[in-house]
Amino acid sequence: MNDERASQIKSIQTLGSVAIIASPVSLVFGGVLLSLAALICAVVGRSKLNALKASGGADASVMRILARQNTVGIVVSSAALVINAVAFAFTFGFLMDAVQSGDTSELARMFGMDQLPDGGPVVGSGAEDVSVWDR
Repeated sequence: MNDERASQIKSIQTLGSVAIIASPVSLVFGGVLLSLAALICAVVGRSKLNALKASGGADASVMRILARQNTVGIVVSSAALVINAVAFAFTFGFLMDAVQSGDTSELARMFGMDQLPDGGPVVGSGAEDVSVWDR
């Protein structure tokens, strides 16, 4: 029985840690999906913690620490999800226009990959054969 509770505590701690670590990472890589996964981990950790509390599972200080960790995980992952969703909403229109038209100049300008002041491409001598990745 003691090993089962220790396993539950370890699982709750791992879910909280994943939520806290994955949320800032989602701002750089992964975006909405990674921040959503982090939020799900935090919520599952919180529900496991509530089940452990209901069974009279662990020491009160351990429960407080786990509750704080999962609360931080929920807050941080919710904030990351909102930031990623707003960024996605702003860039989606530009991305779809670039995909449909083949003109990536507006998208490149938005990400700071602008052309030279004379209007020529940054790399290469032929304007037609230079991709956005060469700029």
